[in-house]
Amino acid sequence: MWFGTLLALWITAAPAEELDAPRRLEIALEAYQAGDPGAARDRLTELLADGPALPPAVRQEALAYLGDILYFEEGSEAARNTFLALLSEAPAYTLDAFRHPPEVCSYFEQVRASLAPALPDPKPPPPRAPRWPARVLIPGGIMYFENGQTNAGLLVGGLQLAGASVTWATYLRLTRTADGAEGGVDDPDAWLTTRRVNWVAGAVGTLAYVTPIVVETVLWSRERAAFRATLTPTGVEVEGRF
Repeated sequence: MWFGTLLALWITAAPAEELDAPRRLEIALEAYQAGDPGAARDRLTELLADGPALPPAVRQEALAYLGDILYFEEGSEAARNTFLALLSEAPAYTLDAFRHPPEVCSYFEQVRASLAPALPDPKPPPPRAPRWPARVLIPGGIMYFENGQTNAGLLVGGLQLAGASVTWATYLRLTRTADGAEGGVDDPDAWLTTRRVNWVAGAVGTLAYVTPIVVETVLWSRERAAFRATLTPTGVEVEGRF
């Protein structure tokens, strides 16, 4: 402490006007490092009184250390104005964590964060017109499985698979009968029954494929009508076609 006192006396005795700004800053920081923040504060205040005549780098470092000292001597609110002056001049300025206490660096960043302009609420995306579910064209009930409608997917996919399988099996048997190949149907009644089964299986498979398309188209038409009803007379930009 005696060293800081001697340093302060020497600083007071030295004519400030004979020293350039960097040297005056260096003397103030020597007092700070010697454990005499009062002397450092006085020298920094005197230095900053030069105003625009100071080089920017000297002024910014002086403000940083003055804010550091005020934080511990008078509290965070006293340091805030000094840090605000520093950030208004050098928004990207960062306190050196090896030269300033962690709590001062943290508070300095809090002051910086308080200056960040509040971000406006993001503009909601324009409403989109409902699109026709083209994936319903994929056989096997794939669209229903993707949408989590497992029961509907199993029903549609199962009927399509069963109808297609029986249709092809009976078609091959009827073809062998027409060609006189082995595995055909010799009995006319059996042949007629096989043909009917072929027709029914084909109808079931076709209905299992077409019905979801019709149902989804009807639902899409209703959603499109409801969407149109929500548009205001002033006009809303809408993506997609009607």
